[in-house]
Amino acid sequence: MTTILLIFSALLLRLVLSPYGSLPIDMADWIGWSNRLVEIPFKNFYDAWSDYLPGYLYVLWFLGHIKNFFYGIGLTIPLEIIYKLPAILADLTLVFVAYKISKKFFDQKIALVIAAIFAFNPAIFANSSLWGQIDVLNTLFYILTFILLIRKRILLSGVILAISLLIKPQGVFLLPFVLLIVIKDKWRIFEFIKGVFVSLLLFVGAFISFSNKLNILQFIFERYSVSLNQYQYTSVNAFNFWAIGQRWWRPDSQIWLGIPLQYWGMAIFSVISGLILWNFWKKYKTGTIGEKLFILNFSLALIFLGSFIFLTRVHERLLLTPLIFLMLAAIFKKDLWIFVGILSITYVANLYFSFVWITDNFRYVFNEGMINIICTINISVFVILLVILLKERFHFDDSKTA
Repeated sequence: MTTILLIFSALLLRLVLSPYGSLPIDMADWIGWSNRLVEIPFKNFYDAWSDYLPGYLYVLWFLGHIKNFFYGIGLTIPLEIIYKLPAILADLTLVFVAYKISKKFFDQKIALVIAAIFAFNPAIFANSSLWGQIDVLNTLFYILTFILLIRKRILLSGVILAISLLIKPQGVFLLPFVLLIVIKDKWRIFEFIKGVFVSLLLFVGAFISFSNKLNILQFIFERYSVSLNQYQYTSVNAFNFWAIGQRWWRPDSQIWLGIPLQYWGMAIFSVISGLILWNFWKKYKTGTIGEKLFILNFSLALIFLGSFIFLTRVHERLLLTPLIFLMLAAIFKKDLWIFVGILSITYVANLYFSFVWITDNFRYVFNEGMINIICTINISVFVILLVILLKERFHFDDSKTA
């Protein structure tokens, strides 16, 4: 009953907030694309501009029909509630997942406290209930991918991973971890191949409905290219390495020491990713599930945080995914909660800055010095967490409680 009350309270908060704080550009896209999907064949959708992959377009098509149904019977529901609902439901599912994970290792009181942190962290509901974006939805799919994989549900895990890749390209960061887990846990090759085949079938099939080309692979490449190349700048309002000294919103094709800035970012991130994956390979065990979940979530937090800090073309919202993975890791190592708090604050500050900048004629709510400080904090947190990940050996007894 207490868990139900917690989730209901989280839902009520989000519904109350949902009419407010929407980013007009994003909400207009959701509504416009949704109407278009209902009115025309899918294969004609991309005749007009859209940088989204097909995955979430199916959701918008469904929401468009839901909206038309309610409006048809004379029931007017605010559009903000309708189009924020998928992210809100993802928020609530995340709260439930956090509770179930915590309950497996700790008593109910501690599990409820942890679930409440997920439910009422402003960094999470500001993205979904206010801004109106779906970053929590992709992150939830990432989490479910690995929960199912660790439970040896490789087929369903592959399906969830394919869905995540149909929504956002960032899901590609999960692939090396999936492969390493399959190797470490000694999956039978037939099970792995079956999972890959079904996932690819779903992935390609989702594009077919939207394609008006004979070459489906070319169409898939084009859609990913549009999604990845929409903003060819060092930083798209993200408080990261590239924002220090007002170096954001510069073309990432600019050359430094003979190399484009985009490739510098990729090179730094590749080195960091290599270290994290090597460390994961060494420390991931076939032992307790608590140890597996910790090293996996901590490693994923650092991968996504590293991409936020050093890759170019990054939006402010992309800090949410590493923050959520860090929260999951903190369930097993309470010292990490301080870093969760720090990143939650910097993330909300980044969202606030971007919202005002976009909606109020590019006005800065923070001066350059404050922006540099916040960026430095984010980078420092990343470095400290990376050192912790690489140096410490974590042992967790599943029979213990906090």
